[in-house]
Amino acid sequence: MRRAITFLAALAALACSSGKGTTGDDTGSGDDTGDSGDSGNDGVSPTIESADAWCYQHTVGDKFYQWIAVAEADDPQGVDTLESLAMEGVTVLQGDAVVAIYPLTCDQAGSCLTTWKENDDGISCSNATSYTIQIVVQDEDGNTSNVAEVTGRQGTDASGR
Repeated sequence: MRRAITFLAALAALACSSGKGTTGDDTGSGDDTGDSGDSGNDGVSPTIESADAWCYQHTVGDKFYQWIAVAEADDPQGVDTLESLAMEGVTVLQGDAVVAIYPLTCDQAGSCLTTWKENDDGISCSNATSYTIQIVVQDEDGNTSNVAEVTGRQGTDASGR
């Protein structure tokens, strides 16, 4: 998780990218993984080992609510074969409705990250637990991972506490 936080600093510009969406609801728990896809553990597809998604109030300079989604991924062909940018790596759902889709970046150590501001798509930090965040990684051969699903939660800072 510490690698993902360090990776966060290098990707601050990604926070300015926007998906497509509407609104959201409160606090919850993260660090879940789920297997909703039909890939993973097949000997060639990457896997997501852990994932988390939270929001917090950014207080340096302008105050705003920031969301962060992270994952630790691996690939049987070598973690360095993970795609560094998956344009549709993170999907935010409220119930069954897709609220937004964001790009996901992964470094060569398998730490993956995306961020967005609450106001980008109306994904409310005060209603964090009403969102399901799905994360998928891909390798350079086009193999996709299992879908990791986490419930949004409120954190106190960028580290996820």
